[in-house]
Amino acid sequence: MGSVNSLLRDRSGNYALYTALVMLPLTGAAGLAIDYISLSSDQKNLQNAVDSAVLAVVADGDKLNSAQTEQVARQYLESNFDGEIKSLSLVREGTRATLSAVIDSQLTFNSLFGEKSRPVSARASADMSVTNYEIGLVLDTTGSMEGAKLASMKTAATAMIDDMSLSKSSAGTLKFALVPFSSFVNVGPQFGPQFDDTGKQIKAAANWLDIYALSPIPQNDLDKFVNRFILYKNMKLTWPGCVETRQPDAKGRLRCRGYRSVPIEARDPVRAVLQPGRTG
Repeated sequence: MGSVNSLLRDRSGNYALYTALVMLPLTGAAGLAIDYISLSSDQKNLQNAVDSAVLAVVADGDKLNSAQTEQVARQYLESNFDGEIKSLSLVREGTRATLSAVIDSQLTFNSLFGEKSRPVSARASADMSVTNYEIGLVLDTTGSMEGAKLASMKTAATAMIDDMSLSKSSAGTLKFALVPFSSFVNVGPQFGPQFDDTGKQIKAAANWLDIYALSPIPQNDLDKFVNRFILYKNMKLTWPGCVETRQPDAKGRLRCRGYRSVPIEARDPVRAVLQPGRTG
């Protein structure tokens, strides 16, 4: 009887027993943590890939059809995510695109209990905002630029305009203006009035040309109410298309009220801003 009581009071093996009991939940918690970290990593990487893909789709605008945009999205996903894309969904509404993707993330601990993978999804939307640009290029066209420098400047300006025009698909969202270092600029004779052999006007001039010298803003070379159109007509010569640098009004202003919602006033002293310059 004493040996039985001694055996019941003996606790020398409890540490091993308790350790065995505690190891089971500890091992399970560690396994779940490993799978959770793996799922989180896959979801983060997939989200980054989906973000890049939807931006690429939106950047192409309306240049691609539905099949082509889905192909672009899949290519970006596969190149930015190291894994197999289970499913992909792309929805386009105007300039807005929404991309969703699903993968099977492989599990380590849960695979011991029959769950080898778990679906992970990511979703992103992007929209292309239409921004209007009005760019003025101030170009030095003086004699110091003669030769190769002038040719290089023209090439660079043309390339810039071409590149920006390609990136703007909507008409009217991109406008350029040229401001040369010169007193006169040739805008082309097609903007001036056209006359027949008898002197009768058969085509009106562009509305931004002050063909009747109505603007009281002072000119460089001619008296008030006299301009080169009158001289060209009286001398039976053709206007070559040159316009003169604008002159400020009496207060030194070059502002203009004749634009947007305000009608053009021919006698407005600050109307010249609508003109590339005074008629020449």
